Amino acid sequence: VKLTTYFIRKGYELKPLQIAGFYLMAAAYITFALVRTYTSLGSWYLYILYCIINFCLTFGPNVTTFVIPSATYARATRATFSGASSAAGKLGAVIGTELLPLVNATYGLNAVIYLCAAVSILGAMTTQACVHNALLTAAIKTPSQPRPRTKKESPSHEQPHMSIDETPPALLETTRMMGGDKSQNSASLV
Repeated sequence: VKLTTYFIRKGYELKPLQIAGFYLMAAAYITFALVRTYTSLGSWYLYILYCIINFCLTFGPNVTTFVIPSATYARATRATFSGASSAAGKLGAVIGTELLPLVNATYGLNAVIYLCAAVSILGAMTTQACVHNALLTAAIKTPSQPRPRTKKESPSHEQPHMSIDETPPALLETTRMMGGDKSQNSASLV
């Protein structure tokens, strides 16, 4: 995650990072399956390959799949569509969780690994087709401008904070109904 963040902060574009991450994952999955099938290397080599798969997952798609939606969608619809993107990812996780044990039981572990590689390649191709660099570049490189303060919000006109002795009557009533006595202050509810 830190490596991906480093690349993003250095100005690398999100789309190539995500595509590279997906292709690296696919290569790592295929290498894992080939080493597992055609060599007699011990479990330590498979563990090292598994760590490489984990690194590839974390390097690109793990970070960029959260950053790209928030950088792509317009401000007015960002929360809704980022949520929809997240839900689609969760749906894929549910499908994978249910499908992969069936593939493993029917065809074996290598089929599961090759299926993961195919999904990684599909992810890279989908990113290539659907994500537009112009939107991402504009969203990331444009500094957010602070909204100008109104006269009411300016520091010289700020209202002082309410003291504990000025607890609103509605809060006191709610506190009393919850079993507290009227002398309780709002700070004790937190």
